[in-house]
Amino acid sequence: MKKNRCVIYARVSSKEQEKSGFSIPSQLKLLRKYVIDNDQTILDEFIDVETAKKTGRENFTSMLEFIQEKNCDLILVEKTDRLYRNIRDWVALDDIGVDIHFVKENFILSRDSHSSQKFLHGIKVLMAKNYIDNLKEEIRKSKFYEVSQGRYCFAKPFGYKYVRDQNKKKVIVPDHDAPIIKEMFDLLAKGIYAQDQIRQMINLKFGRKISRTSYYRIVRNPLFAGTIKVKNFPVTKGIHEPIVSEEQFRICQKILNGNLKTITPIQKNNPEFPLRNFVGCAKCGRNITGGYSQGRSKKYPYYRCLTSGCHVNVGKKFLEDLFYDQLKLLQPDRRVLKLFEVVVRNIWVQHNKTQSKFQTLLRKQIVELEKKKRRIEELVIDRVFDIATYKIKSQEIEKGLIEKRIELEKTKIDYSEMMTRLNLLYLCYRFFRIFGKMLIKSIPGNESNS
Repeated sequence: MKKNRCVIYARVSSKEQEKSGFSIPSQLKLLRKYVIDNDQTILDEFIDVETAKKTGRENFTSMLEFIQEKNCDLILVEKTDRLYRNIRDWVALDDIGVDIHFVKENFILSRDSHSSQKFLHGIKVLMAKNYIDNLKEEIRKSKFYEVSQGRYCFAKPFGYKYVRDQNKKKVIVPDHDAPIIKEMFDLLAKGIYAQDQIRQMINLKFGRKISRTSYYRIVRNPLFAGTIKVKNFPVTKGIHEPIVSEEQFRICQKILNGNLKTITPIQKNNPEFPLRNFVGCAKCGRNITGGYSQGRSKKYPYYRCLTSGCHVNVGKKFLEDLFYDQLKLLQPDRRVLKLFEVVVRNIWVQHNKTQSKFQTLLRKQIVELEKKKRRIEELVIDRVFDIATYKIKSQEIEKGLIEKRIELEKTKIDYSEMMTRLNLLYLCYRFFRIFGKMLIKSIPGNESNS
């Protein structure tokens, strides 16, 4: 019985070849003509636009499944390297036992083929694989040379784009996303923000959705400071324009590694746990925190003490109800409240003056340190200082700048926290007055008395 039920397989290695509109159409034209000339029937056509050096091609795999389900007789393909360039795909087709017509090579491979024909075909498969292996080696050699010359020659990194230099060679230059990178490192170098805060600030300012993984990949990549560091390649000083300075990159790495003193504002106010960091533990006196514990079907809110061995764990509703009852007992007289308000305002004004003077002093000190840093740079240009001395002096000044900025940030944190604590009693009084009125209104028959 003549075998005439066939599938057609065509492949190109890249999207560029597909867009050229030449290779795939020419393969299909050749194969369809072969079908007509040999009175065969096409059951389906499969096209891949990817390399054949690895297994797992989408439509190649679909073709194997189709052949087994439909009892297909033949595979029509232009030539050996269009069908496979690796040993596993060759073995997979050999196990199925389907006949393969290599139309351009004028060769048919089947179970009945002579051993010498199978041997020659095996050599063709190995040659196709060797071509890929050799090409891979040559590309690696080329990239190794480019990297050694300071040229980045890999996938386009975020914040850069490829252009041609005067020698018609590719080089990366900062693109429209470079300000995002610069802002990211500037915020990190200040040492006053948590990593998630920086990421959220960047996303909000630039309208992006940078993930945690992408953020850390960026701030850990020395490419943005002018150094090419790629796995299995030598670390090289790049010829491309850096987005941040080497000094700033080193400071950021120290912060990320925990080797540089920083301060990250703690989020003390959580609307879900209003007593967090306000109520103290009865055993050790430490402020308790709040969080959820996972039950079998849902999460349960608790207040707990984090001191080792303390084991204080209180249900959220129980503690907040108890706190509510205590506040009612502590509610002051209206006359006392007015006096308290006067005291609060006086303390607020005095504290404001003191903090403002201290902040002004810190800002002056920061300006002086920045001037000193610029003077050192001028001395390097005038060759009064060598590079080694400049690095030592620059690091000392940068460390002083970070410490002063931290002190300045601390004054802002204490500033807002004091206002919150001083106004707490007054706010509680007003809350319970309003809450009491609402409670009276909610009782049937009291609507008119409110």
